[in-house]
Amino acid sequence: MIFEATKNKDSSFKNDIKLVSAIAVKEIKQTFSNEISHKNNKDVTISNVTTAKYIMIKKTDDTILKNPDQLIETKREIESNQSNKDKLVEISAVIKTMIDGDGETKDSKNTLDYVIDDVVKNNTIDTLKVDVTTNDTISEDDIDNMESQIKQDEVLKEQITSTKEIEKYLLDSSLFSNKQFDVVFNDVNSSKATIKFYSNGVFTQTLNNNTQTGKWNISTDKETIELKSNNQIIATIKPQPPKTTTKKLLGQNIEHTINPNDVGAKAYYKENNSTSSTLITIQKVTDIVTNNNVTDSFTTDYLNGKTFYLVEDTNSTVIKKLSFTTNNVKVYTTTTSSQDYTYTIDQNTIVIDSNTTIPFQNYTDKYIEVSSDAKLYFNESDLKNDYPNYQDSDYYKLSNFIVPIPTSFY
Repeated sequence: MIFEATKNKDSSFKNDIKLVSAIAVKEIKQTFSNEISHKNNKDVTISNVTTAKYIMIKKTDDTILKNPDQLIETKREIESNQSNKDKLVEISAVIKTMIDGDGETKDSKNTLDYVIDDVVKNNTIDTLKVDVTTNDTISEDDIDNMESQIKQDEVLKEQITSTKEIEKYLLDSSLFSNKQFDVVFNDVNSSKATIKFYSNGVFTQTLNNNTQTGKWNISTDKETIELKSNNQIIATIKPQPPKTTTKKLLGQNIEHTINPNDVGAKAYYKENNSTSSTLITIQKVTDIVTNNNVTDSFTTDYLNGKTFYLVEDTNSTVIKKLSFTTNNVKVYTTTTSSQDYTYTIDQNTIVIDSNTTIPFQNYTDKYIEVSSDAKLYFNESDLKNDYPNYQDSDYYKLSNFIVPIPTSFY
């Protein structure tokens, strides 16, 4: 939340004054009970110091102001580092010279816009610097004098280090392992998604009719779930702490707790290319069984000992039975006759006998998609359900094959 105070210039003030204070809602919830007071959170008092914090954050990355966790973290970063605190006091002093001293802004700007546009230079907290060389109404002595006043002021000196650390809720992977969550996005689009977390660290997510498969893990700080594809984070989910409510039933107070993996629980979902998080709510939770078939990539360890039914379905259906060991694959040309070939894995693609490629595209519960017209079925029973005309004694109706199989297979 951004709190703002303004005052137009008059006989008492030489400049249009604009001061602000940025406070995360989490800070308000943690520090206030029945009323908002500066006794609980010093930054509620809008001042030159709170404005200077805002300026330092905005100059660095104004998207931080929209993210409660980043806002708190960045404010604490400013307040805990002596060099950053010195810059904070210096910027505060410049603002104070234009309110309580003889300093004047330029181009009819208010105090906030002037300091942002003309005084504070560079775009990272570590490199920010104050430059008033083009303003002959503000001297270094003026700034030094105002710095001394700030450090002696009962409120302002406390605002220099006023941001409290928010109590963290630490996650455990067992809360989400082998569970399917149907969630709704609490935004104008009200999108829905289904996310499955498997115990072997694989997830599948279906959102806007698009299914992604990858790896999931709990972050190092244990506050978020990281969804990764090709070792790159594609989204993070930050579940909110358990929430306990009390209801009166038949004259008795009944406490009900919603845990982070319960229906009704909320979390912040952030895609890696987004500057802000979206609140999501769990609508349904389903237990799923451990599944050794689920994967987000081909590896020799994964393929070893597995049998697949490779189906290509364009003008007609072609089915091949493939049985893998660590280095070899047995390709059945009838239900009883087969031929062995070596295979390798190159960029998540199975390469058989150097010239047949089976690329991994996506995992589903019944098969792995390898192209728009070809898939690897895990079980013959699922294959039969999807292809009723399939006969055990006749896998092979030779046809155009999207996933090429060497002619020596036939």
